[in-house]
Amino acid sequence: MPVRLRKTDSIASISMTPLIDVVFLLLVFFLVATRFDAEERRMDVMLPSAAEAQPMISQRRELVINIDQAGTVFLGSHSILGGSLMELLQKAVGNRPLEQSVVIRADRRCNWESVVRVMDACHAVGVRDIYPVTTGES
Repeated sequence: MPVRLRKTDSIASISMTPLIDVVFLLLVFFLVATRFDAEERRMDVMLPSAAEAQPMISQRRELVINIDQAGTVFLGSHSILGGSLMELLQKAVGNRPLEQSVVIRADRRCNWESVVRVMDACHAVGVRDIYPVTTGES
């Protein structure tokens, strides 16, 4: 013989107390966990020094090369003559050519051969990020 169940109001009145307890426990857990993370950085610890230490996360290094109307190449405020461009680029790049980027700011009236010579030197030392700068005006 089948058992008959009568619908009651028991399902409509779910107790919210255990759910609120769990939410508060999670809240307290995350507050405590984030506080420990911050305290690790504030401890007075004398860290050792290293002569060859480098940051683990480094920003891309940017080298700006200017070319004036006469085709003279400038690195900073110093003019670069002939083959010294390649030597200066090799010093700037070091062992990480993929992290070095070169920005070329050439005068619009300069000889295109000067720009190609700079780009060629960049490719020769392994720099692949070369950005020519324009004004955006036509």
